[in-house]
Amino acid sequence: MATQVRWRQVGAAKALLAAGADANATNRPPSSVYASGITPLMMAAGYGQLEIVEALLAAGADPRASHGNVNALWAAAGFGAIADITDGPPLGSCFPEVADALIVKAPDLRLGWGVEARLTYWLARKDCKQLIDRLRAR
Repeated sequence: MATQVRWRQVGAAKALLAAGADANATNRPPSSVYASGITPLMMAAGYGQLEIVEALLAAGADPRASHGNVNALWAAAGFGAIADITDGPPLGSCFPEVADALIVKAPDLRLGWGVEARLTYWLARKDCKQLIDRLRAR
């Protein structure tokens, strides 16, 4: 499932979910490129893949799942986008529509660890400021 998220294969991701793929399965990559324990929802949120995020949530993906102190909301807000150098968003990209979908599903969802330490830097990003302000107000 992680490969379909990474390469933006919405159709493949939906087909896998329809065939019974576990929406909460964690990855166990053969290399150290990605840490093991990442869920497809965290990856989709970090890549800004709203349609895949919505499909995963509909299939029962847990928006509260975390890997260490990182969760899908953290990735959507850009604090730790799960991306690689060739095809992902740069660290710090934010995806307000993805964050909104996660918050609708889990209104009590909070950002993970280390937010205050990084918040000032991200507030300077004009495209993320409104999302960060909304998250801080919660």
